[in-house]
Amino acid sequence: MCGICGFNWEDKNLVVKMAGAISYRGPNQDGYYTSEGISLGHKRLSIIDLSENGIQPMYNESRDICVIFNGEIYNFEEIRPILEKKGHKFSSNTDTEVIIHAYEEYGPDCLSMFNGMFAFAIWDNKKKELFIARDRLGIKPLYYYLKDGKFIFASEIKSILQHTKIKRELNEDCLKQIIYYEYPIKGDTLIKEIHQLEPAHYLILKDGKISTKRYWKLEVKETDYPEEYYVSNLRKLLTDSVKRMLISDVPLGMTLSGGIDSSVIVALASKLKKEPVKTFTVGFDVPEDEFNAARKVAEYCKTEHKEIHLNSKDYMNNLVKTIWHMEFPFSRPAMVSVYDLYKGLSNEVTVSLCGEGADELFGGYNRYDAYTAIPEGNKDAALLKKINLQFKEKVNYISSSVFNIDKNEFFKDEILKMPKEIDVMNTFGKLLNGTKNGDGSQLNKALLYELNTEIPYFHCNKGDKNSMAHSHEVRVPYLDHTVVEFAMTIPSKYKFLGDNKKIILQKVAEGILPKEIVKRRKLPMVTPISDYFKKELINVSEKILSKEENPYYNYPRIKKLIADIKSDKTKDDNRVTADNSFRQLLLLTNLEIWRKIFIEGDVTKEPNFSLSAYI
Repeated sequence: MCGICGFNWEDKNLVVKMAGAISYRGPNQDGYYTSEGISLGHKRLSIIDLSENGIQPMYNESRDICVIFNGEIYNFEEIRPILEKKGHKFSSNTDTEVIIHAYEEYGPDCLSMFNGMFAFAIWDNKKKELFIARDRLGIKPLYYYLKDGKFIFASEIKSILQHTKIKRELNEDCLKQIIYYEYPIKGDTLIKEIHQLEPAHYLILKDGKISTKRYWKLEVKETDYPEEYYVSNLRKLLTDSVKRMLISDVPLGMTLSGGIDSSVIVALASKLKKEPVKTFTVGFDVPEDEFNAARKVAEYCKTEHKEIHLNSKDYMNNLVKTIWHMEFPFSRPAMVSVYDLYKGLSNEVTVSLCGEGADELFGGYNRYDAYTAIPEGNKDAALLKKINLQFKEKVNYISSSVFNIDKNEFFKDEILKMPKEIDVMNTFGKLLNGTKNGDGSQLNKALLYELNTEIPYFHCNKGDKNSMAHSHEVRVPYLDHTVVEFAMTIPSKYKFLGDNKKIILQKVAEGILPKEIVKRRKLPMVTPISDYFKKELINVSEKILSKEENPYYNYPRIKKLIADIKSDKTKDDNRVTADNSFRQLLLLTNLEIWRKIFIEGDVTKEPNFSLSAYI
């Protein structure tokens, strides 16, 4: 796990500065390559082969091709003998060296060989060509800028912005996506001229021009076998995925919430490892926290368990830091808790496995109920009403935005005009076309949409940025592409039916976890935001959002929101969460802090992390 950056001209000082801006991503080693037409920088977090042999950029034997790499290729030990038989010579035990020789041998087709999470750049000095690729699910980030023949790329936006000639203008199309969906649904960022390389794509830069191509596409391919077929195959694929991701030359642990997603990963890893697995749980010492459930799993699986206890001071102190590292405003209060979680983990282990992705693969969210089949004999009027929604309502129901019913009150008309290419009717709507309400054909389509949008642009972004802020690598066994592809063959009736969610994963968990954990109701990471808002953040938010002249907001509605929160008069009839008003205010506050940091501030250095600096 590392930080990479570069551009298509020679400038050692700039590339060193760009790498320095993301030095926390790779504190162990750094390396640079500059020549006519190219500058590459690398910050290394050593995970596999800790020796000097792993320093990047890494070269082929003739030193006319070099690579910088962020991520892990889990099956590199299987690929290496194939390349050695073809005459390639290796000088390290790293997965990085496999990438460069596979590219030499197969060109862009090498990507089909890799099982892993990755973003890498290869410079071919003979061709004067740059090849950049991102993994299938978008687990690792890659951003780029192209204007007037200048191409710049990096693992994070702040690295690109070290080139001070880039115009820092807010991208309204991306802001619209945040309002409608809570996150961008394609390769946009909030900086108008900076883009993301989309998941499962590679990019070739030659003569100042780029071309991109998709190399993998996920599709729904439901099959029709007995339930046990899916259970046994999923258990094997998950076991293989966990086994691959346990490879590490540094201390490794696992996050454990006590929910079924992370608990299954812990249980499988405990069976694979001879020594006890190290597990970690974070919480705020409130009745709803995850400590008790996690303790049961840790005791059952005989793990070496540790709890990370947080308080309001931790939350408030790290809010601005989380925005700085995420490079993105957020409404979910648990985002800061995730930052704190990985801060605590980094003191104990360098690598951890987590349960991210299971909800989108197997149907874990309440909002998926509208896309399920009608259970036989079911007379739940509320469920039947959702399943039988009209097409337009059904399409819009997918949104997890905190403004999904009142956006017109908070935002001005102009910012709510959605371009066709990112309108939900032309994205998710196209997937639902031709499906029927209530027959189960819609669920996997909804999950596919989430795997292409929420997973890369929210969840993977959350995991990468919050962990790498503390020089910590997170691995996601559920997002192994073999698991994901198989999940898209599983009929919806084995995922979500009636009020039973993640049915297939419950079956996998039987016998390897306590019964109460297998059937435990899904809960979000508990963050007592209402208490924190009323005590501390509400006054800060009021001052931050005090400007009546704003091109995007309807200030009177924000003023009312603040007044309602202060007087305990909020009425959250939004279907997403019970604390939606607080989430709305958190997003609006974070957006203004983000704007002051990334649009108005000096991004060539770290900002002031005190909340008072933004009043």
